[in-house]
Amino acid sequence: MKEFQLHYECIQQIERIGGTELRIQRLKDLDQAIDQVFDYLQAQGNAELLEELCPYFGVIWPAARGLCHHLQSIGRECLSQKRILEIGCGLALPSLLAAQLGAMVVATDCHPEVPRLLDVNMRENHLSTIQYVSLNWEKDDVSSLEGQFDFIMGSDILYEQRFPKSLSHSLKNLLAPEGEILISDPGRPYLQPFADEMKKLGFSSQAHIYTVEHSPEMKDVFVLSFKKTLAR
Repeated sequence: MKEFQLHYECIQQIERIGGTELRIQRLKDLDQAIDQVFDYLQAQGNAELLEELCPYFGVIWPAARGLCHHLQSIGRECLSQKRILEIGCGLALPSLLAAQLGAMVVATDCHPEVPRLLDVNMRENHLSTIQYVSLNWEKDDVSSLEGQFDFIMGSDILYEQRFPKSLSHSLKNLLAPEGEILISDPGRPYLQPFADEMKKLGFSSQAHIYTVEHSPEMKDVFVLSFKKTLAR
């Protein structure tokens, strides 16, 4: 299959988190974009790739907003010059906010169209410090990144039954010795199994709840913070 690239209809959206304002280009209509991907793949004889290439990355989900509110609560003083890794970044709203707060950010995803919109949104917000790495944390070799990050974060990434175990081990290896893992979730059934796996790996957790906009209503988002339990 030749290089996958479509041109979606996008709109600009203003996201306000505390005192920070971010301009975000996002898909105008997710359903329309999904139909566009399906038509393209079907014409190429690759309709079975729809799940892998579905453009869910192109909208702002409640968990990303919840994670942003948590980053804002941590504050610039604690985030400035810290190395942060975002897993499954999509539109990378948390990465953009962390960069605004002075962090050194590596944003990762495995969808081939993520870097194009990230470049647009970095320019829109006058940011040049986010590094993008194409990364499938289940399949790719991450040894070059091990132990480097003060914070690792992800929003709404626990959507498959197999993820709690595989993700917990991957994040443990990527985290710096005194680092912190932040997982934001809309209440999926795999959040508690993930927390249980992290406990087995020697991490303690603290839960936070943020109520965020999810038109036409509000949505509760859980942000779990994991730190390595100190030996007594």
